[in-house]
Amino acid sequence: MNMNLEIINLFVPIFIAALEFMKRNRLMSNDAIHVATMKRYGITNIATNDPDFERVGGIKVWKP
Repeated sequence: MNMNLEIINLFVPIFIAALEFMKRNRLMSNDAIHVATMKRYGITNIATNDPDFERVGGIKVWKP
């Protein structure tokens, strides 16, 4: 089974950005960290059933 997964480091700028996403988009902390990490690494698609991500501009939500 071939999986294209990459482990990335979380660091202070991501946490600072996450705080902004929490305030601006009314996200829970875990969701905000996901969004901040996505923005930092240029990821624009997420597969989730969590409707909170639909409040974030620039992200395409795919519902499995």
